[in-house]
Amino acid sequence: MKKLCLLLSLLFMCLLASGCQTGSDPLPPETEYPLFSSYSEQASFRAPDGARMPSYQPFAGDRGETEILSFSRTYPAPSGWRDEQPAAAYAVCDQLWYQGLALDLEDWVDTAAADWADAQATGRSFACYPVEQSTDCTLETDRLWNFVTRLAYPAEYPFDRVMVETIVRSQFFDPADGAELDPAELFLIPEADLPHALYTLTADTWPENTEVSTSAEADFARWFSTEYLYLDEDGLMLEFPAGTLEDNAWLFPFSYQELDGILQPWAMPE
Repeated sequence: MKKLCLLLSLLFMCLLASGCQTGSDPLPPETEYPLFSSYSEQASFRAPDGARMPSYQPFAGDRGETEILSFSRTYPAPSGWRDEQPAAAYAVCDQLWYQGLALDLEDWVDTAAADWADAQATGRSFACYPVEQSTDCTLETDRLWNFVTRLAYPAEYPFDRVMVETIVRSQFFDPADGAELDPAELFLIPEADLPHALYTLTADTWPENTEVSTSAEADFARWFSTEYLYLDEDGLMLEFPAGTLEDNAWLFPFSYQELDGILQPWAMPE
């Protein structure tokens, strides 16, 4: 475990040194910075023939080995950073970088290695495990930047594997200085009242096979978190992660018209 973590740390530090600058020493707006608009980290975990545990290599390459797990992580900075708020954009980028991984990568490597070893022993085919973490900007206005981090991973293994994409967190930042905003600031009602207010708006949209009742509202409130709320051009989205309300992620959309008296007017795009 320590060896794996050390190797990952060295890889990320090399990437940081080659492309990522901190908010304390921003490049001037006219400087070309091709990695800034979309950072990317990649790792390929491979198992040589006969090996029980995978060997780690920083990037995929054809060396006659079996790739058992491919990992990638991407996260952008706001598109207008060069001309408008470069210092704020750097501050946001730094925070997104240093939050690190939202999954136990070593556990996934162990799972893939065990599956590969079983495939070797039984003669069945083996498919590489794709694992991804991505952070994207869903809304950029003069008053806020909204970033959403997601995971994508195989939900069933070793057979009939399907990919699940699920939300990890939503974060809001102030374009003036890059400081993170408390999601509660975006609403006109207390945070404690949000689950009931939003559930009331969703009561007619639940699937027919789901009982809309006090029990359903209790589940809604139990799993509710402001980390699962994000904004886009069409409205407010509430996305419950996979494994909460259901096995898969569950999305509730709210138009800005529905949110009159709930969402701050300044949080809505013009």
